[in-house]
Amino acid sequence: MSKRATVCVIGTPGRAAFADAMLLGIHVGLCKNGVKSHLFLLERDEEAGNIQDFFTREKTDPESLFVIDINGNYNLTPLHGRPARMRFSLLIDHPYFHAGKFASYSHPMTLGVVDATHMTALAELGMDWPVTFLPHAGPEPEPSPRPIKDRDIDILFCGNIPPQVIGDVFEERLAALEKGHQDVVLDAIGHVLEEGRDIHSALKKAVGGKGKSLSDFSLDDLRGIITMVKSFAAGKLRLEYLAQLIALSGPAIHMVGDLEGILTKGAGVAPGSNVIFHGSLPFTEVKEMMQRTKISVNANFTIVGGSHERIWQGMALGCLTLTNESYFMRASFEENRNILFFPRRSEEVAEIVSAALADPDRLQEMTEDAARVYAAGHTWEHRVKAILDVFENTP
Repeated sequence: MSKRATVCVIGTPGRAAFADAMLLGIHVGLCKNGVKSHLFLLERDEEAGNIQDFFTREKTDPESLFVIDINGNYNLTPLHGRPARMRFSLLIDHPYFHAGKFASYSHPMTLGVVDATHMTALAELGMDWPVTFLPHAGPEPEPSPRPIKDRDIDILFCGNIPPQVIGDVFEERLAALEKGHQDVVLDAIGHVLEEGRDIHSALKKAVGGKGKSLSDFSLDDLRGIITMVKSFAAGKLRLEYLAQLIALSGPAIHMVGDLEGILTKGAGVAPGSNVIFHGSLPFTEVKEMMQRTKISVNANFTIVGGSHERIWQGMALGCLTLTNESYFMRASFEENRNILFFPRRSEEVAEIVSAALADPDRLQEMTEDAARVYAAGHTWEHRVKAILDVFENTP
């Protein structure tokens, strides 16, 4: 990019806590690529004017200003009515959750998606914004991570399980949808759980089975349907695999998130004394736990054509990752050499984890190889190059 170019990285109010780490990673990655970047993490809507005031004081040329935001949230102009040359909005959820925010945006913009299947989702909605695949990434790897033999947490899972996996909660929320939408939800869930489809293709098949297309539904309707399908199908899979892990009697298993009640009620499992529930914790505490962890579990089940920040954070801190199936991760890493994947049958996961923990020397080799592959191509310093390509090719 031209030395005159400036990039403005913006976090809007109400964002999730992990978004700050992502935005900081993008900002640092840009700086390491020699780009002049400014990071704005807004806490209140009124602070948006600070961005406009800053670039006005700096006498920034709009032709050399570029904006990065998350989930289509920043739809203002950074120069008091004058747009940036190009905006890059990274959609970290299914795009149907956010498309309504930027549907009427009239200035140059490219969308980034963290799952390659989301490119298809946007195209089938008839949205003609340029789209780039930009998987999650992570920070620079820790230079001297704690050896596996000195780590006291055998298995760490961070995340939540939506309440929709509990029967009465699911039935209540399903009943709030129109009858035709209820049928689509139930069919799509079946396609995910019984056929192993990703959520978008399952939704498309369910809608097609009713003689309709996705464009026959409003964005609000699609949001409601996707929420139910994603929450129940992905949540059910997460519940199923985690139940197998917490049933293990030997390893020290730590669970971070709103999990204990749902796991015991939804899975009917009584965890042993080796399972420790922490509830929700700030990211700084989770990071410290990862530094003590042997196997970090990513049970996302919604991203099948990308990755998740939990994977990269764990690798950066010397953990071995156990994750759900993803063709992006399959292409990037080698199973049983530098990564573990959940097996198709959930009851087989306990044996896989037990075998890995039983051989700490092999586990050490796997984490070191994972760190090597990660450092070579999956930090934000690498990932932002795709954003810079978009900016450099802006007419």
